Amino acid sequence: NEIAQSIVTHTDYPFVAVLAHRVRRDEVLEVFGWDSSKDFVIDDDTSTFLNTLQINTSNSWLQSGERNRLVQLDSISSSQLAGVLNCSVPNAERLKANLALKSLYLIKLSARQKLVGLIAIGFSTPLTELYGTDKLLLEQLSEAVGVAVDNKLLFEENQLIVNELQQSNEKLKALDETKDEFISMASHQLRTPLTAVKGYLSMVIDGDVGPVAEAQKPMLNQAFNSAQRMVYLIADLLNVSRLKTGK
Repeated sequence: NEIAQSIVTHTDYPFVAVLAHRVRRDEVLEVFGWDSSKDFVIDDDTSTFLNTLQINTSNSWLQSGERNRLVQLDSISSSQLAGVLNCSVPNAERLKANLALKSLYLIKLSARQKLVGLIAIGFSTPLTELYGTDKLLLEQLSEAVGVAVDNKLLFEENQLIVNELQQSNEKLKALDETKDEFISMASHQLRTPLTAVKGYLSMVIDGDVGPVAEAQKPMLNQAFNSAQRMVYLIADLLNVSRLKTGK
């Protein structure tokens, strides 16, 4: 609302609304903020309606090269106004009925050669054209507001990306912790049966359970050495797990 409030405060315009793209909502312009002078009272229902108003960017005028447009609200039907704003006819009827405006001056907001929004200036008197200082002021104002809106949208987009990265990072940390817990648990579970296998092989090789044929000894030794390598590997995994958990 700061932009609209600033314009109303420093001018004699009774109503100002700024519409802009929301983050990742390029297909519509939503009310970014609006304000009205003290003499121009807007009831709560109209206020709620204005806060939810949307204009689709497929609007033929928004797609055209024309930068601004003056709309005579007294001489235009609700269906025609709906066509201008590319909104529903009921919404256009509500705008005409609830906003005691005679004219609406629409100015496109651009930044980095792209449409970023729209300013709507409401007048209590019917106007056929904007002259002199008003036209010059609004043209200069539209450039500054376009840059300000674009900067705000870029900031919001960056904040959204930062938040998404933080959430992704938290998920990755949780997955990493789960992986470490799994490795630790699996290593403990593997070490017990491997110790038994290695012990029994050692007893067989040493002849504790009976004589061993010469042809069997190389195979038993190979099995014992493989079991020993597995024990060392599991010990390494447990050490890595302890290092990561600070133990």
